[in-house]
Amino acid sequence: MKALLIAENERAIENISSVLKNSGYDVIVYKWFLKALDNIEEISPHLILISSEDYPRHWKTLAQFVEAQNGIEKPKIILYTGNDFSDEDRQKAQILGICGLFSQADSKGLEELKNILCNLHPISKPLAVSPKPEELEEPDELITVEKLLTEPIKEIDSLEEELEEDDVPDISWDSADSEDEIKKEQKNMTDIRMMDKTPIPCSFVFTNPITLAMVFGTARNFDGETLEFTPDIPGFIASLPAETRIDVASIKVNDKIENVSAEVIENNTSKLKLKIIRL
Repeated sequence: MKALLIAENERAIENISSVLKNSGYDVIVYKWFLKALDNIEEISPHLILISSEDYPRHWKTLAQFVEAQNGIEKPKIILYTGNDFSDEDRQKAQILGICGLFSQADSKGLEELKNILCNLHPISKPLAVSPKPEELEEPDELITVEKLLTEPIKEIDSLEEELEEDDVPDISWDSADSEDEIKKEQKNMTDIRMMDKTPIPCSFVFTNPITLAMVFGTARNFDGETLEFTPDIPGFIASLPAETRIDVASIKVNDKIENVSAEVIENNTSKLKLKIIRL
């Protein structure tokens, strides 16, 4: 396995490299971020470890760059943060799919790194001892394929016996109902569903497809299909007219992070209205 380490501090490089090598990685070190970015495809690392202390903005670009790559196995990314990593940056790291954070290259911090590596590759943990055949307990009842196939059928049969004729809802309708009446009823049901929709709390971040800048901000009024997005820096969306396709984006709903695309519906220079496109 190969690990790409991007950092400037010599002591941190030495200590982190030692842990990576002991964990079975061949370590490639870069001190120049752009050169490392240019060579990621050629190196094809299984793991990237970058110092956000040395590159406080570039690590976000790296995470989005890796996620946007197609046709390759995406490497895991770990951040060496130093002591000044804010709660806001921690939230952004979670949205961007960072696999782990550790703050120091001392003995305590390196132990944190070892734990992160073990979680990434459970095979590096001590293997559990399999019980001997004679130690295995005999099952109370032999489970066969025939039993698995017939049991659900028995349950359905029993339910059918319990269901009386009066319990079956009448879903038929008069054949004389006109097509217009059916369409009207369908429209009424749609209107009711739309009235019941409440905004879904979410977080959203994307890469401007024209400038390639990472755009952070506040997402509101997400209904499952569209949302309104107010960027932290309005100038970052100035180049995005309606119908612009955004290919690199992430949305977080109920602690679930999903990589998505989006299309600009409207841009009033300070706020975007976006259509979310599931991949």
